[in-house]
Order: sequence, then C-alpha cells, then structure tokens
Amino acid sequence: MREKIDYLENKSRQNNIRIYQVKEGAEGADMAGFVTRLITETLGIPATELFVTAAHRSLTSMPSADAPPRSIVVRFLQWNTRQRVLQSAWKKRNIRLGETQIYFDRDYSQKVQQERALYAPLRRQLREKNIKSHILFPTKLKVFTEDHTTIFNSPEEAIEELMAQGLLKERPPPAKKRLPKSSLSNSGLSVDEKKMNELLKELQRRTLTHQRL
Repeated sequence: MREKIDYLENKSRQNNIRIYQVKEGAEGADMAGFVTRLITETLGIPATELFVTAAHRSLTSMPSADAPPRSIVVRFLQWNTRQRVLQSAWKKRNIRLGETQIYFDRDYSQKVQQERALYAPLRRQLREKNIKSHILFPTKLKVFTEDHTTIFNSPEEAIEELMAQGLLKERPPPAKKRLPKSSLSNSGLSVDEKKMNELLKELQRRTLTHQRL
C-alpha cells in the first residue's frame, strides 16, 4: 500500500520541478511571477511558453538565518515544458541568482528524496577523485569511470564494489537520514495509517486530473 501511494505521489508531481538555494524572500509577493522571470532570464525560455500554474516554497517551517533556504516547488501546465526547463538547466549547469548558484531538479516524493540523499557522502568522495556520478530515477547510482559505466542499486552496493575496484580507499561516513513528519508533507496530506485508503484515492484522483491537463 505504501509503495503504491509513493508511486502515485511521484506520478502526481510529474509536471513539477524544484529550485534550490533561492534566498528566502527573494520572490516577493508573487511567487509565480518571480519563477517565470527567473526561468526566462536564466534559461532563455520565453515567459509566454512556460504556463506556470502554481509555485510555492516547500511546506516546511521557516529555516533559521544560517540554514539553507526552502526549495521552491513549481508546477507547469504541461510535462514537456517541465522537461524543457530541466534539460536547459542541466545543460547550462552554472546558474546564478546574484552571487548565489541555484539548482533545478525534479520534484520527488519525500521517500525518494530521502533515499537519494543517502548517496551524498559517497558522491562527495567520488567528486574529490574527479569521478562523475549521476542518480537515476528513482534511487539508482550511475558511476562513470575511464573504461566503463556501472549502475548500482544502493549506496552499500556501490561502496563495496568501488572499494573492491580500488576507486575508494575508505568507506564514506553514513548519510544523515532525517525522517519526515509525514511522507506526504510537501503535498499537504497526512499518512496516518487510518487514512491510507483515502490518500490512495486522493492521489489517484490527482494523477488522473494531471493527465487530463
């Protein structure tokens, strides 16, 4: 049941992106207008071709002054617009808002976000050795070495194999896994066990609605 809910939640986010590291308050009072201008100015996509239907900060508490800003969730009317924005951002790579580098990515469920975050210490070590890696959807790691490319199903599998190949000399520290208040916190839903069936029906309704748009 939980796996099906997570699948439907990710499906309901298929027209979404997240923008990271945008300073809190930079958006002013009009978030949709702000992200439209941001995408147009940084990626060169005309505002008339974006059709932003919703935009807001992630639904978490306001961070402290020294903490990273909350991500911005953006929904487009069409999936192909989302793909165009992401591909443009990934191709450009170094995107800045003022002095700050910002990042564009897909909008994943909380569960997928957490599982992908478990690769962070390993990927940090790989970057230090100039070894490229990329996380595939939903939670696999693709590692590029000089003579071949390997796909791993988990951080542990990747660590064991890379150490056996001599590409890692020591194990990376474990990632800090923070459990969310609810796995659907960013969509405004609760995951109380008593409401599992209601949530499943709601996510199915949302998915069908988005597919019709």
